[in-house]
Amino acid sequence: MGGTFLSTNLNYQKDFIKGALEGIIDKKVASLEEAKKLAETSKRRVIGITIETRPDYCKEKDVDRMLSYGTTRVEIGIQTIYDEIYILVKRGHTTKDTIEAIRIAKDAGLKINAHIMPNLPGSNYSKDIETFEGLYSDPNYRPDMLKIYPCLVINGTELYNWWKEGKYIPYSTEELVDLLATVKQNLPPYVRIQRIMRDIPAPLIETGCKNSNLRQLVQERLKQLEKKCNCIRCREFGISTRKKIIDESTFDNIELYRLDYEASQGQEIFLSYENKKEHYLIGFLRLRKPSQLAHRPELNNGKTLIVREIKVVGEMVPKDLKPHRFTQIQHRGFGKLLMKNAETISADYFDAKKLAVISGLGARDWFYEQGYELDGPYVSKLL
Repeated sequence: MGGTFLSTNLNYQKDFIKGALEGIIDKKVASLEEAKKLAETSKRRVIGITIETRPDYCKEKDVDRMLSYGTTRVEIGIQTIYDEIYILVKRGHTTKDTIEAIRIAKDAGLKINAHIMPNLPGSNYSKDIETFEGLYSDPNYRPDMLKIYPCLVINGTELYNWWKEGKYIPYSTEELVDLLATVKQNLPPYVRIQRIMRDIPAPLIETGCKNSNLRQLVQERLKQLEKKCNCIRCREFGISTRKKIIDESTFDNIELYRLDYEASQGQEIFLSYENKKEHYLIGFLRLRKPSQLAHRPELNNGKTLIVREIKVVGEMVPKDLKPHRFTQIQHRGFGKLLMKNAETISADYFDAKKLAVISGLGARDWFYEQGYELDGPYVSKLL
C-alpha cells in the first residue's frame, strides 16, 4: 500500500486490506479477521504485506495497526538524515522522528525498507555520499532494504520554480551514476537494494535523470571499475543462475555465515547460507533481540527474540512440490536449517525462552509444522 496509507480514513484502510485479501482468497467475507484466517490456507498465498508511510506516521499506534492488517514490512520515506534538508524541503518531520520510527518498527519485528533521495535541495555530491555512509555507520538507522529515488524536477512544484530561478541544479546522469556506483561498493551484506529510480514518465521530468535503466548504468560502471556490490540482490542465487555464472558445483561448498551488529538499540544477527568461494546467497534470516523500549507485549519481556525475515532465494518452487533442477533451491531444507540455528542462538547466546516470527499470512502453516503457534500477530515457540 503506497503513499502515506496510514494517514487515510481508518475504515478505508480496513476495507482496502480486506478487499485485497478477498481478491486473493477468491471469496467475499464478513470481516478482515476472517479474510486473514482464510488467507493462511488459500490456493494463492499472501507471503507478506507491505505498507508505505512517513516517519511521523510510524509511531506505536501506527505499527500496531499495521500488525493488525498482517503487515510484515514497512517502507519509510526517510529521504535524508539531515534536519536542515528536512526544513528546507518542508518535509514536516525530524530525524528524531525517523530514528524513533525505525526503532519502533524493528522492535515489533517489521522489516525496514528505507526510501532515500539523493540530490535533494541543500545537499550535494559529498553530502549524499555521507548520507549513505551514515545510514549504515550510525546504528540508529541501518535499514534492511533501500529504494533509491533521485530527486526529479516536475512542473507545478516549488522545486520547479527554484530550478528555473537557478537556485537548484540537479546532477547530470553521469554524476548520478558515479555517486551510486560509489554507494553500491560500500553497502553491508545484510542490505538489499530493492529499486533504483522511480517510474515517472520521462516527458513529465523537466530536468534530472530520465534514465529508467539507471541501475543497469550503475552496474555497467561498476564493471568498468572492476568493483562489485555486495548487497543481497546482487548476490542472490537466482540472479546468478540467470547470468550463467554458477552451476551444480555451487552446492559443494555452501556454508553458514553469521553477522552480528547493533541496530536501533537492539541486537541484530544476520544468518546466511552462501557459496563459500563467491558468496552467492542461498538463503538468509534476520534475528533480533528487541531493545528495552519494545512495546509489543508478545516481545517485551526481555526473554524473547524475533525472526524479522527468513527467505530462501532462487527460482520459485510451488508449495508441496519438490525441486527438480539445480536452479531450484527452495524446499531443500535451508529454511528449516536457518530456523534451527536461530532457535539455538536465541536459547544459547541470549538465554531466550521464546522465539517469535513475523510471518506472512500464507506462510504461517509452514511455521505451524515446525512447532510454532499463533501469538497475537506473530507465531512463536517456547525454547
